[in-house]
Amino acid sequence: MFTTRFAAPKAPATDPALSRAGLLICCHGIHGGAGSAAQHAAAIQRRGLFAEVRVCCLKGQPALAGVVDRMASAEIYLVPLLMAEGYTAGRIMSRALRDAATVAKRIVVCRPVGANPGMVEVLSAAARRCCHAKDWARGETTVIVMGHGTTRCDSSSSTLLAHVRALAEQGDFAAAVPAFLDQAPSLEQALAGCTTPRTVVVGLFADRGSHGETDVPRLLAMAGHPAAYAGPVGTAPELSDLILDQVFARRVEAA
Repeated sequence: MFTTRFAAPKAPATDPALSRAGLLICCHGIHGGAGSAAQHAAAIQRRGLFAEVRVCCLKGQPALAGVVDRMASAEIYLVPLLMAEGYTAGRIMSRALRDAATVAKRIVVCRPVGANPGMVEVLSAAARRCCHAKDWARGETTVIVMGHGTTRCDSSSSTLLAHVRALAEQGDFAAAVPAFLDQAPSLEQALAGCTTPRTVVVGLFADRGSHGETDVPRLLAMAGHPAAYAGPVGTAPELSDLILDQVFARRVEAA
């Protein structure tokens, strides 16, 4: 069994300010619903840190403005369950927040979960589990971190690229390289550049939607490369800790 090595969120077992506040986990939306956001919300609710824990979607239901309106807490920490600080976390989130602006509540927006430095260890753990299952030597394996990317926003790729650099610096694998669905380098290009006998692709996706569940395996089959797919990381239980970490980091910034 593998465990992540990033530090657990450093927060008191009980925090009076948080115990009166609400936590809202905001996802893009999968098949019209909350997907893994609901899984993480339930795990965090069991810890009893917040007065209430809810989920909302930027596309689909439940919508952000409606959930905020129904929440009883006067102060709400909103954590985007998004994998990059880019187009969705910027423009689409801003539009959704404007729709909720008429509600007389204080919404504290945290950084997207994907931007947490601990995501590097989540990616690494997924690749390690895949290597272990196939009995592959990590020193002979290239890890490709696959994300969405977009040409509409230059910053959308920066989060993934930073994680890839950190993975490469750790030296657990032979190499770490990026790939994107909607910008270069594509998965085909990344695979073509691999010089190791083994390749593991890890999806920097928040859920098991069409991108993380269907598109990557399809592209791997089209490329004809014998690579293993570790799946999307957004469903990993460790993401619940990273969601909390984003709240605690935001509170430190505001102190």
